[in-house]
Amino acid sequence: MSKIKIVCLFFLASVAAPSLFAQSVTVNWSSVYQTIDGFGGNCSNIGACDSLTSAQAQTLFDPTNGIGLSIYRDNIPDDGSCSGACAFQSSNIVHLAVPYGVKFIASPWAPPASMKSNGTVICNTSSQDSYLLPGSYAAFASYLKSFATQFQSTFGAPLYALSPQNEPDMCSSDPLYGDGATYTGAQLDTFIKNNLGPALASTGVKIMMPETSYWPSLNGYADPVMTDSAAASYVSIVAGHDYTLRNCQLYSMCGSITAYPNAGSAHVWETETSMYGGGTVFDPTMTSGIKWANVIHQYLAVANASAWLYWRIYNSHNTNDDEALIQSDGTVSKRFYVLGNWSKYVRPGWVRIGATANPSKGVFITAFKDPVNGGFAIVAVNQNTSSANVDISLSGFPSAASVTPAITSSSLNLSDQASVSISNSSFSYSLPATSVVTFHGTTTVTAQKPAAPTNLTATVH
Repeated sequence: MSKIKIVCLFFLASVAAPSLFAQSVTVNWSSVYQTIDGFGGNCSNIGACDSLTSAQAQTLFDPTNGIGLSIYRDNIPDDGSCSGACAFQSSNIVHLAVPYGVKFIASPWAPPASMKSNGTVICNTSSQDSYLLPGSYAAFASYLKSFATQFQSTFGAPLYALSPQNEPDMCSSDPLYGDGATYTGAQLDTFIKNNLGPALASTGVKIMMPETSYWPSLNGYADPVMTDSAAASYVSIVAGHDYTLRNCQLYSMCGSITAYPNAGSAHVWETETSMYGGGTVFDPTMTSGIKWANVIHQYLAVANASAWLYWRIYNSHNTNDDEALIQSDGTVSKRFYVLGNWSKYVRPGWVRIGATANPSKGVFITAFKDPVNGGFAIVAVNQNTSSANVDISLSGFPSAASVTPAITSSSLNLSDQASVSISNSSFSYSLPATSVVTFHGTTTVTAQKPAAPTNLTATVH
């Protein structure tokens, strides 16, 4: 056979049967990991969302006509107002989010000045890090409880969880935005065990902590609490921020993330991250979007996070950097739609199931199911600048006829495509270059209670 014929036959085979060169992915219905609590964001404490419209709120929080964000993180005022009537800082967006059944969580950037060691809400003054005075532990616990109860009476929606401190491992001297206080892990343990836990016990409000700025710092701050059974009994969420992978993107300072090992029965959340600072300019393109797709994948598949939150939902008119999902002029970024590839289709109460996480270079897979009604979603990230073929086998799945791909790419915004038939418990697809594709579908599973996770390790206290 001539070389020309061989080349031609190879070309024809590659066109007619692309699955011959596809990467194999197995999704296992019975391999169960963490329960998903949701996806969300924050509007910070500068009034960024004061001008957010009801139409924009719908695109954010509505799972049918938007991307279905289900968690909003608010700020707890540090001006002392909650000792009386709280001066809430995000009233507009909270009112807009309530009809969508959003979970509300909140964090203080600092205790009121009167409760702090330096008498000001700014964390670092005269080169000294400040902290909550031990003699004010009870008063601050009461203050946080007051915020929680006033939140519900004001907005008609319960506060789901609160944190004792935003980023206790950071201490800024910025006179405008340096609000903060430092804690050690031992101090958090004492405060939660003796004051905050008992104060919130009757309210139903969950405690999340320690909300460190860097994920690798989580262990040092969370371990003293989570290895103390008396304190850990009050904690429902172990939360940290992702400026580890963000710094990798922005400054090439790359660290790694791991699953937190001592969570016990508490869920693990990532509650803040964005691409701010460093002279950034708002980037609405898929260049940014595909980077964030990889970050989300890692927190779900590596850190076993039950929730993932972005920092700022909407930029204020005087903040034109790269930290928001939506710009002040209404421009919607690709990372908004990328986040939607998970938040719209992977709903609270779903569970992550087993999947071949990295079948080939630049391709990443996470998968999820609704254990009650049988829905499922398989999210495929293709970071490559060329298309990638995948053969996806559905192991142990109840009967399912087809999947619908929803694509975010340089030209598509979370757009449903023609359905793909499932045959012999498998299907094939060509992932577009630089894209995120969510294959969503339903099965004929009989309604059942969620199964207990089978692939997590836990430390019992």
